[in-house]
Amino acid sequence: MSFLYVILGNIFLPIMQIGNRTTGALLTILIINVLWSLLLALVYKFLMDQKKSKELKGNIKELRKKVDVAKKENNVKKMNEYMKKSMEYNNKLLRMSLKPMVISMILVFLIFPWVRTTFNPEIPFEQINGTFVGELNYMDLNVPLSLNQTTGIINVSGYGVVGNRGYIQIEDTQWQIKSIAFSKDGNSVKVRPSLVFINLPFSLPFVERSIEWFGYYFIIGIPFTYLFRKLLKVA
Repeated sequence: MSFLYVILGNIFLPIMQIGNRTTGALLTILIINVLWSLLLALVYKFLMDQKKSKELKGNIKELRKKVDVAKKENNVKKMNEYMKKSMEYNNKLLRMSLKPMVISMILVFLIFPWVRTTFNPEIPFEQINGTFVGELNYMDLNVPLSLNQTTGIINVSGYGVVGNRGYIQIEDTQWQIKSIAFSKDGNSVKVRPSLVFINLPFSLPFVERSIEWFGYYFIIGIPFTYLFRKLLKVA
């Protein structure tokens, strides 16, 4: 896997170097999203019988209407009959989509671990002379970190201090500490910072006041997925 990380790093490094470090990250995820959405549409286009898939979806849609009508008429027999038939069509559709689904998952396992490792790394800290020390490495940034075990505060060398769920500005990048996890024996710790892609003017559930790589990927992925499916006429 580390060999694959090196290859992906070399491929996307020129993009990551466009503009400042945050701009490069935004462009990298954007391009990965475009390529992924296109590839996904192509996989479903050529590995799934589009005519049959469209026919099945049409039948399922019609059966749903019939179920609603039968429900209003309180015709339980007809409703169960339509639901049974709809389930058969859904099972056929699921079997048809199995092959492209498996290929999609393989592609996910190939590229997404690298994306997470790059923009949301897990940093191991070693205990040296009673102090936990680690290093944040991102592109050309190599920033020493030290953790106070008692307070849980991380000293980011030259940039200030930050606690769990807090934010720290490092040159043209901003990071949020997503988690600080001590081992059971307390002799080691892993810290997971996440690069902030977009700052929000307000706080939201789950994302708080910033959007990291996965949220950004998800948001921009919706229109691209829809666009490529429409252009390639994927059922």
